[in-house]
Amino acid sequence: MMALQNSSARYYQRPDVNYVRFDSARSELSGYGGRVKVGKGSKGLWRYSSELNWRSPGLDLNDIGFMQTADIIKLGNSISYFVNQPVGIFRTYSVGLNETSNWDFGLRYLSSSIGTNLYFEFLNQWAISDRWRIRGRLWTHAFCVGSAMLVPAIWSISGYARTDPSARAFFDCTVNFAGSDRQSSRFSSVQPEVTLMPFNTLKFSASISYTSSLDNLQYVGTASVTNETKYILARISQKSLGATFRIDYHLTPEISLQYYGVPLLPWEDILSLRRSPIPMLPTTSRVFHDQPRARR
Repeated sequence: MMALQNSSARYYQRPDVNYVRFDSARSELSGYGGRVKVGKGSKGLWRYSSELNWRSPGLDLNDIGFMQTADIIKLGNSISYFVNQPVGIFRTYSVGLNETSNWDFGLRYLSSSIGTNLYFEFLNQWAISDRWRIRGRLWTHAFCVGSAMLVPAIWSISGYARTDPSARAFFDCTVNFAGSDRQSSRFSSVQPEVTLMPFNTLKFSASISYTSSLDNLQYVGTASVTNETKYILARISQKSLGATFRIDYHLTPEISLQYYGVPLLPWEDILSLRRSPIPMLPTTSRVFHDQPRARR
């Protein structure tokens, strides 16, 4: 029970919340969650929706599913224009706009994001898509034993392209980029994939993925200096190279044999350590003090 309270999904031990508290004698942990969504998802050119999603601090789904974060209230809105008939060089296309805002159960504002979604499929069934998003946030789980920290805005963009998926040979590629103000983090990845179908019952697919990330806000621990708590953060560079292989052979329309393999080669460097004495400062540029460089 102590581990659930201290887990990264909730961090009951944080000093900046007054609606939950860590209790070493607690024998049970209870919570609730839900989702309500209204909107129009079919017929016509316009699609739109509003959604409210909430998970109380004590909610735990790990026995029946995967949950990264509790103690959150999400409100999201989206609208899109969808054309499902040929227009000019396009077989179909859609343009969308979405927005999300988050609060914790103390009604403290956490973050907002806004983004766009673009999708275009050509008459030859080739297609391209693009997603763009920017988000600012109050990082409540920056320090597992400390207060929340306001981090710089994060932007991300992703692109996707594919050839005709009904052909015997099919190619697609996904590219992602993300970064933040004041260079607090960055991320990039690329994943090309090739699919071959020599027979209707046999399909081969193979992909290679490469990712690179730099995180200046990786929490390491705390230290006491002149009776003052210092939060130690690491600047970590991570890279990984992976591949995915898959073979599908259909014996009948209902029965198939499959092989799936994912070899992965990760490596990382801890480039430097830094301390953050005042986590609630409005920007990270005034928070950190670099310490001697370390690598592994």
